[in-house]
Amino acid sequence: MSSTKNFQSGVDYINSMTREEFHKKVVRGIAQKSDFSFVATFLSADSPENIKTNVKNMLIEIGLPAESIQTDCDLDMVVGAIAGRSVELR
Repeated sequence: MSSTKNFQSGVDYINSMTREEFHKKVVRGIAQKSDFSFVATFLSADSPENIKTNVKNMLIEIGLPAESIQTDCDLDMVVGAIAGRSVELR
């Protein structure tokens, strides 16, 4: 499905997920993890490297292309997209 497409950014990938896929993989999955919450709260620049690495690995596991989260800014954009989309589900 979405993992076969060529995305311009991690935000594009998050936004392309179906509602069900997003809810299952993100809301019920990585968004429940304390490392994700830490990065979402304090941003990447203020997060320890091991926490950023854990969050990046979680995102890669759900299908996000690794090259779309290479920088702190990329990671913050994806985390922001996840937070914004999560609010829309309520």
